[in-house]
Order: sequence, then C-alpha cells, then structure tokens
Amino acid sequence: MAFVANTDNMNQLVTTLGNASKQIEDRLTALQAYGDRLKSTWTGPAGDAYEAQKANWDRAANTMNELLSHFGVKLNDITDSIVATERRALNRWQNM
Repeated sequence: MAFVANTDNMNQLVTTLGNASKQIEDRLTALQAYGDRLKSTWTGPAGDAYEAQKANWDRAANTMNELLSHFGVKLNDITDSIVATERRALNRWQNM
C-alpha cells in the first residue's frame, strides 16, 4: 500500500481553517452588534431570551473555533513530520 501526502494541499488546508475561524468570529461580532442594537429597543423578557440564546451560540462558536484551531495545529504537525521524514530519507539516499 502506498501513502502519498501532498504537503502543499495540507498547508493550504491549515490556512483555510484559520480563515474559517476568523470568518466565524467576524460574523458573530457583526451579529452581536446587530442584536445589541435591537435589544436596546426590547422590553420584558425578550432581552433575557436573547442573552440566553447568545450564550448558547457563543459556546458553540468557541467550540467550533477550538476544534478548527486544534485540527489546524495537528495537521500542521503532521505536515512538518512528513516533510522531515522525506528530508531524512533523501539525505540517506544522497549519502550512500
């Protein structure tokens, strides 16, 4: 069985994961600003309901960002390991 790793694609995926995390943060910041503007006009339990739901989406967003970050770090570590292994193999063949 052959194993082929495209480290360029792997590095691009790490970048894409970082960009996705940033986009999630940016959209949630915009949503929060919009919700805060609306909340200032609400009376009664509407504001409390908004805060409860906001806490839920904040937790979910934090979990997503943690997973994206963790996956990016692990993928980067794997890519570095593959590159180092290829370099060692190349050096062995060159030194024969």
